[in-house]
This record gives sequence, C-alpha cells and structure tokens, in this order.
Amino acid sequence: MSSAQGSFVWLVGEGDTVELRPVRLGSMVGERAVVAEGLAGGERVIVEGVLKVQPGVKVKIATASAPATAPPRPQPRPEPPR
Repeated sequence: MSSAQGSFVWLVGEGDTVELRPVRLGSMVGERAVVAEGLAGGERVIVEGVLKVQPGVKVKIATASAPATAPPRPQPRPEPPR
C-alpha cells in the first residue's frame, strides 16, 4: 500500500496485533511489486481486510484454504457404430 509517506504493509506482530511497517519496493512482476527492504522472512503480512485494520488492534488469524478445484470435465462419448 502507499501513502504520502511512502509504501507500507500491515503486519501481524506479537500478540496477534497489527503493526504498520514502511517498506521499499523494488521491481514490478506483472501487477505485483517486489518488497526490496523492510520485511524479514517469516513475518506475517495482512493481505485481506486491510481497510479494516489499525495499528495495535488484535486480529484473528485465518488460515488460507486450498483453492477450489474445478469439477472434472465430461469426457466425450464415442458414437455408437452405425
């Protein structure tokens, strides 16, 4: 996300509370930006509901569900011999 002060992300910090973290963005990959500085491995970034969070608010962690699989496509049936 970006504001007048620069780019930032919302993190889930200690005690499952929200923290705002300034970051420096690097190159773009499609519509996504690479975070070049400001995050460490294993930190939990909030990716949904970002308009509802505020620093210091306790959040409930939801695990990502596996993407739904498409139903199997019907297989064509061979035509009966004439």
